[in-house]
Amino acid sequence: RTATPSSHSSIFNDDDLRNDITNLVSTIESLRLYRNRGGELMRRAVCHFISCLCSSGLSLSVKQQVGLLDSLDGHLKHTSELIQKDATEALRQLLDVYFPCPKDSGGRPTERLINRTVKRYSDEVLRSDNPAVTRGFVSALGALPKKLLVDDDEDDEASCVKIVLNAVAHAAHFKTCVGMEKDAETRRNAVEAATSLVSTLPQLTEPYFYKILDIFTLAITKDYNTDRRGDVGSWSRIAAMKGLKELVLRVVRESDLPVFNSAPPTITSTGWGGTANQSLTDTNNVIYCPSLTERLEHLTKNSKEVAHRSLATKTPVHPYKKKTKPLVFWNDIVASSIIKIILQQLAEKLDTVRSTAGTVLSELLTATSPKIPFIPRASDLKDTLTLSSYPPPQQRQQQINWSHADQTFPLLGQALAIDEYFESILRGMVISVGGLTESVVRASTLALTSFVKGCVTLRRSAVLAKMGRVFLTLLRENHEKEEGGRVTLPLLKTIDKLIQRKLMDPLLVGDEGGDFGASLVEELRKEIRGTTDVTRLIAVANVLSGVLIVSYDKMKDGALPLVLLLLGHTYPRVRKHTAEQFYVALQDVSSSSCYSSRRDGSVDAVTAKLLEVEWGDSSLVAVRQERNEVARLLGVALKVSTRKERGEVSATTTKRGAGKMDDDFESYNSLVREAGR
Repeated sequence: RTATPSSHSSIFNDDDLRNDITNLVSTIESLRLYRNRGGELMRRAVCHFISCLCSSGLSLSVKQQVGLLDSLDGHLKHTSELIQKDATEALRQLLDVYFPCPKDSGGRPTERLINRTVKRYSDEVLRSDNPAVTRGFVSALGALPKKLLVDDDEDDEASCVKIVLNAVAHAAHFKTCVGMEKDAETRRNAVEAATSLVSTLPQLTEPYFYKILDIFTLAITKDYNTDRRGDVGSWSRIAAMKGLKELVLRVVRESDLPVFNSAPPTITSTGWGGTANQSLTDTNNVIYCPSLTERLEHLTKNSKEVAHRSLATKTPVHPYKKKTKPLVFWNDIVASSIIKIILQQLAEKLDTVRSTAGTVLSELLTATSPKIPFIPRASDLKDTLTLSSYPPPQQRQQQINWSHADQTFPLLGQALAIDEYFESILRGMVISVGGLTESVVRASTLALTSFVKGCVTLRRSAVLAKMGRVFLTLLRENHEKEEGGRVTLPLLKTIDKLIQRKLMDPLLVGDEGGDFGASLVEELRKEIRGTTDVTRLIAVANVLSGVLIVSYDKMKDGALPLVLLLLGHTYPRVRKHTAEQFYVALQDVSSSSCYSSRRDGSVDAVTAKLLEVEWGDSSLVAVRQERNEVARLLGVALKVSTRKERGEVSATTTKRGAGKMDDDFESYNSLVREAGR
């Protein structure tokens, strides 16, 4: 229990007792009570004791203050996450209560204190190879009080704020390694530290706003790192979305925008005004941003008066008063990008991520103090997500369980109709449709297919064409960035499901898709050549078979060579699955009334060949010879570039260490990796 001098003056008047209390931490350390059993509990107890000591307001000597700081530095480096959290909170209070700034320095901290805290913690974060050290000290950077975040010159690279932000941004980056490996806890703690800095920075200037915004957006959009524990990058994404909400609320409060009470103000001859005595600079009121129509109407009605006032003052006249420190960097571009990345997270597969994204989005859309301006089609988005009747925060009980797929995805399926957010929602929904969790896959698939089916029925060709462009963009981005199958595999599964439901027919056959079919086949060719992942190759085979069923005559020149390439693949599992899917596709094509190929028995011979050959068990040489015969029957010219593709085997290539193999698919690493998955 915390004691204060005012309530327990008799206790603190005892000099011996006061000395025992202030020297308790050094006594514990001299007795080495952190060792052996109970040492971790003792460390946590010491951190709590330091917090209570700071709350009590007892006077401490400089030596005692530094001793407590050294003790907390030791706890920050401990491997226990609970001890690090307790030490971070104690450090926040210790630096805030003690280590006063000298009056003769104008309230600035001493250079010694800055070196001892800001620069030391930043150096440890940037240079240490110990994950426990980086986790603890990056949290300590977020616990620094306002008096240490001094910034006399924004252009000075040695300013405390820039040193702290650079260290936090480095630790939060999704590619940063601690030692030789990435550390999820360090990245998460760095994002949480950036969130703390949002509230503690004395002034949120434009460079610092965009620096912190970059930390959050990179964590949300890029941190999909995984390890044996699963998607550990989600820890950073969740923390970043919470921090993003705090950043938006602060920057809107401090931005140079007109502020009013609750209802939209009336337009007067002197500008936008609510009541006669209402202050335009009262930041406690609700922000209301006039629409472009209102602004143009105001300027049109009062053009002479505005021009006269401009000429008289020789300065532009704004319909609202300027603040002493104008902050105008909150705009429609920033607002739109923030809502889009949150919507994408809301549409993805992890329940915890959706829960946080839904909560953050609803709070931003329904915020009243301040009201967030410049969100594109905010009212439509609120209506679609059933947030129009959302109660104020003090009366709010969670009405929508955003983590529940059956509640969230039907709303997102309707939100796809909002053109500004179509691509962001679709990008996230692709991950869910192609995921593994049955409830998420079922709900997201139903929502997406219902929307696409409505577009096909209503012949909304522009929306379908945009969907095709998003699919192709996702494939190209993953080829360029080499992100593996995180997006590609779910995307291929999504396309396959849409093809099976005949919802891709307008893009593959009709004029709406343009060259979508040819572009898709080209991207699939790159995928085959660029991966050894068995699951992705099987997904490619499924899509190619579906494309042939939908539009055989139009797509056979591009798709058949790829199918035959997979039919002679090194992996037996890929060959066997491709043969099965190709057989089904040819059966559907031959039974179609619009099939226009030659009816000379070649298709029947190919289907018979597909049934006769043991594609998964035969030797690779024999399989490729049979594959070449299938190509001859179909009239497809295969590009043969290696002896292995011609069915020849060199004796030297079978020896270990003989050099690089001729075939692109000789490595079985992926097959071993996928075994048992």
